[in-house]
Amino acid sequence: MGKIAITKFIKNKVKSQNPNDDPKKVKPIVIEEKELNILEPFNFFGEFGVINSKKRTANARALEDIHLIYLDKDGFDLTFKVRN
Repeated sequence: MGKIAITKFIKNKVKSQNPNDDPKKVKPIVIEEKELNILEPFNFFGEFGVINSKKRTANARALEDIHLIYLDKDGFDLTFKVRN
């Protein structure tokens, strides 16, 4: 089993050379991909997005061959159900 890189794209707005262009209409472009962490086998990621139902803020990219288990919200809740 291999490693996974957790990365985030750093964005910056492109400034137009035309002084008549509206700066609010200039779209951001990716200028850099920053590595946040390297996950070893048996680590996990993405749980906060599932728990909080929020949009993801980082990306995962396999650096080697991996085995991956995908859980949607229902599967996550069933797997990690908290007992009262």
